[in-house]
Amino acid sequence: MDSTATTFNPNIEELMATALKIHDGNRTKTAAEVDARIRGNARHFVQFGIDLMLMRDGQLYRDLPGCSAMSFEEYVDSVEELSARHAERVIKSSLVYQAISMGDPEGRPSILPATEKHCRALIDSGRAAFKVDKREAVTAKGERKVIAQPVAVANVEKVVKDWEKVVKTHEKESAKFVKENPGKRPKKISYMFIRKQFPGGEKVARSLDDSLFDRLGRNLAKWKDTLEGYRAKHKKDVRKLIKDEGWTEQHMDGIHDMLADLSYEINQWIEGLTK
Repeated sequence: MDSTATTFNPNIEELMATALKIHDGNRTKTAAEVDARIRGNARHFVQFGIDLMLMRDGQLYRDLPGCSAMSFEEYVDSVEELSARHAERVIKSSLVYQAISMGDPEGRPSILPATEKHCRALIDSGRAAFKVDKREAVTAKGERKVIAQPVAVANVEKVVKDWEKVVKTHEKESAKFVKENPGKRPKKISYMFIRKQFPGGEKVARSLDDSLFDRLGRNLAKWKDTLEGYRAKHKKDVRKLIKDEGWTEQHMDGIHDMLADLSYEINQWIEGLTK
């Protein structure tokens, strides 16, 4: 089967009708409810992405006080700790999760992505393609511009297959770890683990792993300086990849995410050593 043949597209019109029905067709109340979920439940990325699509495609933001003349991008920029770029990434991650969980009922993976980072790792590795709609938006200043918006995952079979690869590899490595380390828990699936499974991501993830913990061990007191040095080094490396190998800004976002995960792992490791 052609991996790009099936498109997973959530029925936004149906979701919108259901959302409006709850408030007897009152758009203002519906807008307020969706807005509250966006502002208060950003950690629940699947529903968060759906709410952003409802707000975007139904233009519900125009029914909010002071937002009637806004574009969707201006609305999300008005939400604290949210930007148009982040909103697009959450929407894409939500679409990927829904594609994996509902796109192929007969072949659904036994383990689903647990976090947005799992979905984003597939996206940043170039595994997910998206159907995009180009729409005209009018800003608060009256300016008209065409904006491309992701509306569906276009290669569901490929995304499901790639996620299954991640799950099976993790299960295999976890079984080996448990056998070699009785009584210890194996690591969970992480952003970096997923990136290592695919070309490009593996190259960078390996470079992050190499010798870092050895350097930290030599001078634990200066672990923050060591990590900052790695951040600077890999920022330079990524710019070289963009120039020499055609990497995109999306790949650069992936590097930042890997560094964030790495920083968390370092914190956990150091806490274990100092207890």
